[in-house]
Amino acid sequence: MRREYVLRGLLHCGLCGRKMQGQHNGDRAFYRCRYAQEYALVNHVKHPLNVYVQERHVLPVLDDWLAKLFAPHRIDETVRQLTVHQEPVAVPTPAEPEQDTAALLATCEEKLAKYRAALEAGVDPETVGEWISAVKAERAARTVAEPTRRLNEEEIANIVQALGDMRTVIQQADPTDKARVYKELGLQLTYQPGKHDIRAQISLDPDISGVIGSVRGGT
Repeated sequence: MRREYVLRGLLHCGLCGRKMQGQHNGDRAFYRCRYAQEYALVNHVKHPLNVYVQERHVLPVLDDWLAKLFAPHRIDETVRQLTVHQEPVAVPTPAEPEQDTAALLATCEEKLAKYRAALEAGVDPETVGEWISAVKAERAARTVAEPTRRLNEEEIANIVQALGDMRTVIQQADPTDKARVYKELGLQLTYQPGKHDIRAQISLDPDISGVIGSVRGGT
């Protein structure tokens, strides 16, 4: 039976930045970030072996935040904020004509795989960490950002209107429809296990974000 995860691909671990993976325990969905200790050492990240949070503890907090943000008396201000505070337009870095960017990126991935294998074989973690950091920096330098287009206020208002009354949507939508609405909002969530806080952000507006509430999780 296919399991439904409403927050699939949206929830990130606040310690390492990776997406948390959905799992079921009985009839309850939860999200876990498993981080092997050797990788934590290599990347200089203080991270428990497992970080987890239950979906049922996140959704009420998230939906209450969205309901307030898109309440009728605040909707015009929210649209204005979404318009004004969009991410800056990305300017792609032109690649040199002689570069085969795809081949260079593939080489970087091969190196990373070899270094991780070396780590598992017992090579000094600090040394391997330096190798990995150097390759990641090279890979980032070769990656060309795609230009993005800023939406005007009318376009954003149309998107919000198409989503309908947010309070009705989040109260009545089934899990599949609710997941679709979250994705259309460009929602990104970050779970901070130390404080058990969930930080939410709508991708069109970095400024409409913040700690939306505390949830019960674990490590």
